[in-house]
Amino acid sequence: MGGIHASVMPDEASGFIYIVIIGEAEILWPKFLNDYINGNEKKLYHNEKGISIDLEHSPVPRYDLLKNKNYFKDIRYYYNMVPVQVSRGCPHDCEFCLVTSIYGKKYRKKSIDQIKQEINEIKKNLPGRIILFADDNLFVNRKFAKELLGAIKELDVRWWAQSDISIANDEELLDLIYESGGLFLLIGFESIDPENLKNMNKNAWKFKQLKDYEKNIEKIHKHGVIVFGSFIFGFDHDDT
Repeated sequence: MGGIHASVMPDEASGFIYIVIIGEAEILWPKFLNDYINGNEKKLYHNEKGISIDLEHSPVPRYDLLKNKNYFKDIRYYYNMVPVQVSRGCPHDCEFCLVTSIYGKKYRKKSIDQIKQEINEIKKNLPGRIILFADDNLFVNRKFAKELLGAIKELDVRWWAQSDISIANDEELLDLIYESGGLFLLIGFESIDPENLKNMNKNAWKFKQLKDYEKNIEKIHKHGVIVFGSFIFGFDHDDT
């Protein structure tokens, strides 16, 4: 078992799972496979403290292994999306979010050529699928995001991603999102209660966006992109 839950609570996971992999897998997965093949697998695998993965060395996923396979044929609504991860890490460090704890505050990214190669492999092996950018916030680095969308624009794909509401203040970015095939954006509004938002991160960044929620949603819609709002219930100032 790996992923977020196992990485945050490895002791709990170890009570139910034979082997737990903690943190980023690029280095750990080959180590585990080698140990397993040699009958020498360990109970826990984790990277040394301070090690973070250089995403420009991440391999292209083997999308060809999924070619002509329909693993969801018995599901009424066929899952028509393929995930691509562009970056890891986020500087916002919101109180409720695990991204900084797992991936750190430093924003790390793949190269644009690398991302284009992944998308082209998806088009070749899984034509017609929608690209799901699995990043927690695809547009943290605006300069890079615009270069990326300019490159994606030439690939003729449809996609969706996660973002924060501040993108509404960048008309050039909104145009590029639509022109490059962006269908909708999942945006974390988290709450509409000012007191909840004030305590969400140290600089009250989320709270400062609240007054413009309605106006900025309308801006994004006018650019032809759907807003998929995400909210959290259970903050200290939520009531019945």
